[in-house]
Amino acid sequence: NNKTTTTGSTSIDPAPASGSSCKAGGTGLNSTIKLGAGAETTFTIFAVDEFGNAIKEGDYDWTVVLTTIDAETGKTYVCNDCATVKKVGGRRRLQAGQLAYTVTYKTTRAGEVRVAVFLKGKAISGSPFNKTVVPADIDVSKTTASGPGIKYMIANQVMTFYIEARDTYKNL
Repeated sequence: NNKTTTTGSTSIDPAPASGSSCKAGGTGLNSTIKLGAGAETTFTIFAVDEFGNAIKEGDYDWTVVLTTIDAETGKTYVCNDCATVKKVGGRRRLQAGQLAYTVTYKTTRAGEVRVAVFLKGKAISGSPFNKTVVPADIDVSKTTASGPGIKYMIANQVMTFYIEARDTYKNL
C-alpha cells in the first residue's frame, strides 16, 4: 500500500507526486555519455511527493519533450512524441517499492538535446537534462563527393575533390 509507517501504529499517507520534487536518472540523462544518432536510450523517473516521500502506487501522466539543436545548421527541433513512458512494475520497482517509470527515447539528429520531463505542467527536479547526440556510423549511400577532381584530371597536376561523409540520417 501507499503508507509510510513512522512510529508504532501511526502511519502517514504520502501526498500526491509533485513535479518539482520528482527525480530522474540513468544513462539517457547522463551528460558525459554521448548517444549515437538513431540509438535508443532509457532513464527512470521516480515519483516523490513535495516532502520527499517516495510514492509507492498510483498512475501519473508524464510529458517528455526532446529539443534538439542541430549540430550542422543550428536550427532547433522539438519532438513531443519521441519518447515512450512505461510504469515499472513487479520486482523491478526500486527503493523498497517506490513507484518508477522507465522512459525510452531516440533522436536521429546529431547535436545538443534537451530532455525536459514534466508532471502536470511542472518540470521535475533537474529538468531539462542536456545530452549530446553524435552522428551514427558513416553510410556510404548518403556520402557525396564534389569538386573539379571528380569531373576531370590533368596529367601531372594535383586535382582536388571533397568528400562529405554522412550517416544514415544525413548528419555530418
